[in-house]
Parts: sequence; C-alpha cells; structure tokens
Amino acid sequence: ISSAETEGFCVQDYSLGLALFDYIPVLLSAFGLYLLADTIARNTPQARLAVMSGVILVTAGGLSKASWKLTWVLTQTDISLLNNLLFILMAPGMILLASHLLAGSGKALATLKPESRAWFFTLLGAASIANITISIALIGQSWRHQQRLTAAIFLFSILLILSLSGLSRISAGSAPLQWLAEILNTLAHGSFALAIWRLRGVILSPPTRV
Repeated sequence: ISSAETEGFCVQDYSLGLALFDYIPVLLSAFGLYLLADTIARNTPQARLAVMSGVILVTAGGLSKASWKLTWVLTQTDISLLNNLLFILMAPGMILLASHLLAGSGKALATLKPESRAWFFTLLGAASIANITISIALIGQSWRHQQRLTAAIFLFSILLILSLSGLSRISAGSAPLQWLAEILNTLAHGSFALAIWRLRGVILSPPTRV
C-alpha cells in the first residue's frame, strides 16, 4: 500500500495545477515563520541559530510534502520518504520556535518504525501542539500590545488549521474538496504571515519619546 493510498490521495482527481498550488502555503508559512524568528532573534541574539534552524526545518518539511505530491502527479512514483519528512522535520522545527518564543526549552523524542503509523501521529501531535502554542502565545503578545485585530487574525489562522484537520479525516477527497483544502491552507498561512508582519512592526518600532 502506497503512502498516497493510505492518506486517501486520489491521483485521478489531483491535477498538476493543484500540486503546484500546494507550494504557495509553504512559501507563505516560511515567510511568516521567518518574520517570527527574526523578531525573536532581534530580542535574543543568541537564539538566532536555533530559531532560524526551526524555520528551515519546517519549510523543508513543507517543501518535501509538496514535492511528494508533485512527483506523484507527474510520474505516479510514491517516494514515501518525501511524504513522511513533513512531520519528521516540522515537529522539531515547531518545537524549537515555540520553546524560544516562550523562553523555555523543548525536546521531541520519537521512535520511528516504518511498519507502523504510530510515529506519524506522535509527530503530528507534537507539531500541532507546538503550532497552536506559538499562535496562542502570539495572540497574547498582540493583546498586550493593544493589537486586537492582529490577535483576531492569529485566531482566524488557528481556526482554519483546525478546519483542515477535520478535512484531512475525509479519505479520498474529490478534486473540489482538495482545492478547498489547499485554499484554506493558503489562507491559514497567509493570515499567519500577515499577523506576524503587523505584530513585528509594533514590537520593533522605536519607543515614542515624550
């Protein structure tokens, strides 16, 4: 059984355009996470290597997943490693970002067993918890800086991510459903990047002199 089959991935309905479109939310996520990491690094320079490594890991995971879909559509070749790298790379990357955002530390331990999907759900849970932790912390930051709209945008991004989790449980989705998932994914990461950009401007702006 291929990775595509176990995830309900229908190559008949998954077009080249949809596969290419999948790179857009990855790039938007990379942009938003870079802004977040750079903001953290400006306040804590010694954390720059760690947080930028987190951005690279998360982005590499997203690019791997998108490349798996593109390869499948073009050649119908299932390179399961590309698919699995999404959460293998995303989990530690998100944990690095979340731990430094909260000025703490984090570690992720997982036993990888190719014959089992338990590792997948372990890393999915770790990445999801870290992702939501980052967003909640940023909502708090926005609220403290009187940025109510920015906080609402972060919340909107979380709700979209949660809706995607629900869609992912529907196996063998049709082309319209897959397009809906990609559009929601793009909106989620785009709104996250917008909110980070707004909050970054407030945090890094020089204090007003009286």
